[in-house]
Amino acid sequence: LVVDVTEQRRADLALRRADERAALAARGAGIGTWELDRRDGTVHWDAQMWRLRGRPPRATPPDIDELVSFVHPEDRAGAALRASQAEASDAMLEHQFRVVWPDGTV
Repeated sequence: LVVDVTEQRRADLALRRADERAALAARGAGIGTWELDRRDGTVHWDAQMWRLRGRPPRATPPDIDELVSFVHPEDRAGAALRASQAEASDAMLEHQFRVVWPDGTV
């Protein structure tokens, strides 16, 4: 049995290159990215997401308590509301909030 996987390999390479270009553009713009798999709840933060919160990058994502601690106290209710709206919808949602750094600066 012989299976030609040439097209699959080309598609994989094109996807990898597109992913690398997107990551390069995000780094150049100072944008952090994160992913949530709604099926199993796994979360991934890139290094820039940590830097935007004044913290060193690490492999494990923040837990809910840590996420809340990043948000300015006056913005937490709004952030919680938007998070619950996001969970209940497949629509794209946007929310802005102030970030509290480890030294207390905002």
